[in-house]
Amino acid sequence: MRTRRTVLFVAAVTAAVGASTAYATFPGGVGRIVFPMGGGNVELYSARPDGTDSQQLTTAPGFNGCPSYSRDGAQIAFCSNRTGTYRIWLMKADGSDQRQLATGPYEALFPRFQRDGRSVFFNADTRSPAGEDIYVGAVSGGKATRLTGAPGDDEYPAVSPDGKTIAFVSHRIQGKGQVWLMDSRDGKHQRALTHGAPAKDELPDWSPDGKQIVYQAGADIWLMNADGSAQRNLTRGRFGLPFGPVWSPDGTKIAFVGRAGLTKQVYVMNADGTGAHPLLAAKAKQLMPAWQPSSP
Repeated sequence: MRTRRTVLFVAAVTAAVGASTAYATFPGGVGRIVFPMGGGNVELYSARPDGTDSQQLTTAPGFNGCPSYSRDGAQIAFCSNRTGTYRIWLMKADGSDQRQLATGPYEALFPRFQRDGRSVFFNADTRSPAGEDIYVGAVSGGKATRLTGAPGDDEYPAVSPDGKTIAFVSHRIQGKGQVWLMDSRDGKHQRALTHGAPAKDELPDWSPDGKQIVYQAGADIWLMNADGSAQRNLTRGRFGLPFGPVWSPDGTKIAFVGRAGLTKQVYVMNADGTGAHPLLAAKAKQLMPAWQPSSP
């Protein structure tokens, strides 16, 4: 059975609609932006924040996406179905030394580095009746540990800058996506941040100072305080169902994917929602960016 998240993936690649992911942005200097781009075959590229010096990082068949940088900016975790099933992969920031992370026989997506770079959080589908769950696995390999287990999909983990808390999306209440928090060490103290939203909430990402969380709610990108208060709409119907928001490491900008004509494209805007502009003008659709911290 194909999961709801996998269906979104396929829709994004084949029809340029309905894709999603979430990231953990660690504080530091502002480095490059990595993003998937392509049509039938999607590869990872990176560019400077002004859109110059675009470089292709992967050359594998299929879908290569959902990238996430390590805290030191030296590694990228990503997902790829180059072997026939979505798995977690690692590579250096320049695209070299690509290797699969040994996380188990199940489909795994949306990796996020822990602060120390020694482990990676991700969501996986083990065909359990409870749905998808969030796991953590060591970069060195070995068996992953499950952190969630409630009925309904738990997905899109995002690590707080101090490494202590995971923001994630859970569908355990009436099947609606809501932003939740839990302890990163053992998955305990799970609690909801958004409640009874009329539209599903998705794709949380922490600000580099840990004080705010940006996320997608329905057809817009929203911002709230880390305790769930002061929720506010940043895009207000612009950009045609924007998704995949991610903070810049200095906390001043947010990159996201919006519609440019008939094509999905990475945009960069100020953290208050003003001043949005395309990152890289290209005819091929672009998806789900991540932002590199250039220093710890």
